[in-house]
Amino acid sequence: MSNLVQDDRQYLEFYLYDKNPLNGATVPHTLTGISSINFYMYSYDSDVATISTTCSVEDATLGCCKAFVTIPVAGRYKAEVEVYEGSQRLTWGKIYYTVEGDLGD
Repeated sequence: MSNLVQDDRQYLEFYLYDKNPLNGATVPHTLTGISSINFYMYSYDSDVATISTTCSVEDATLGCCKAFVTIPVAGRYKAEVEVYEGSQRLTWGKIYYTVEGDLGD
């Protein structure tokens, strides 16, 4: 679980990996030729996205992408990254964040 601070504006960076079902090894998911990458963040008690934005590819070979976001109000959040390759949608999820208030709060 990562800690973030409410109202900060920052990039969140993600490395997307695939797991080989035969030997369990992980390898970067190549982002060459993808249609789009989206980042969604939800409050634990909601199915409506608090943040919904596109990601940019930082390094296609390493499966690295990032999203520029404004961190929401203090609370606990879950998130996912969706990659579209043509008509196929691949989801990396179970990303958890705790957002803390400003020091002045």
